Amino acid sequence: MNLQKACTLLIAGTAWTLFHKIILGLFPALYSSAAIKTVFLILWTAAGFTIILFAWYFLKEVHSQSTLMKHSLRCVIICTGIILITHLPVELTGSLPVIKKAVFTAARFLNSAAMFVFALEFYRTISDYVYSLKPSLLLTFWAYGSSAVLQFFAGVFLLSYHLFEIEISLHWFFQPAAFLIFLFTAFAVINFLLNFRKIDDYSRLLQDI
Repeated sequence: MNLQKACTLLIAGTAWTLFHKIILGLFPALYSSAAIKTVFLILWTAAGFTIILFAWYFLKEVHSQSTLMKHSLRCVIICTGIILITHLPVELTGSLPVIKKAVFTAARFLNSAAMFVFALEFYRTISDYVYSLKPSLLLTFWAYGSSAVLQFFAGVFLLSYHLFEIEISLHWFFQPAAFLIFLFTAFAVINFLLNFRKIDDYSRLLQDI
């Protein structure tokens, strides 16, 4: 396994997640089948694990002098792991499922924020050798920035409801906004990865800072 293979797996994983989201949106009755639900969960978990693989091998093979980039990738690995664990069909929080939901919401926000920081640092330190990567990287930057903002407000509304019993009913806005941002992010990531996969010399990827 290396970074190029991890990149290919992440492309496949992102494409599957996109397909999975669209299929369930169009045919929600599919989730009523326990067998299909189990298969989807296994494939979704595998797709999520490809994010961890990409971040791990990026840290291993791309020698960045940016501490912020390294920390953001480590945060992505940890938060993605937490997100995957909270989706396991095992009750980890006893009689307090709200904790599981809160942990998932926090991990999802931190994951998007970490990817936003990674894209920002990558864009800032990228070398002229791969200047053509900048447009797709900038698109990824805006995608994860939008996702982080949405996840932040979702977390605020969740806390308001469970701590102060204040219900803010904005489903009419958040559901379509979340779906559109998800589509934007998925296409931005796939576009970035397809361009990133063409790089054949990671030693010239970043400039000295």
